[in-house]
Amino acid sequence: MGLRLQASFWIALAAAICALTLRLFVESAPVDLDEPMRNTQLFSLLLLALVSGFFAGWLLGPILGQAGVSGVLLGLIGAFLATILTAMIAGGVVGAVRIFLRDGVDPVGMFGEALAEGGMTGFVVTRVLLGSLPMLCLWFALFLGVHLLMYRARRSLILYGR
Repeated sequence: MGLRLQASFWIALAAAICALTLRLFVESAPVDLDEPMRNTQLFSLLLLALVSGFFAGWLLGPILGQAGVSGVLLGLIGAFLATILTAMIAGGVVGAVRIFLRDGVDPVGMFGEALAEGGMTGFVVTRVLLGSLPMLCLWFALFLGVHLLMYRARRSLILYGR
């Protein structure tokens, strides 16, 4: 498996863990898992986080796993950008689907709503991440885990030529 695919997989998994934690523990309203609509919303959230995290990982994942302090700092910047991009993609999809369900196929409206909703979602996720110490700690632990996994994959690729 190539580095880009591995990065995409691990970033998608980290995005799903963050989205699940945000939904279950950080939101103000308690989540009732017995209600079928909540289960559908939770599944949709996880699926959307996985797909958008995979895409963001495909674009920005190869930044992770570089050796040294500069590699960790570069990886930290890359992970933060991947987090924002994941939120923006997920928000954009939700905004476009909302317009599609309301108005039908309206490319201009869908594109505008996707941009607006994506930008707002990126802002909100950044605010929640920086405003909640448990979420920031979880995000940082996930970043370090993905960074170390990518470092190991990059190193094994160099050493063993796989």
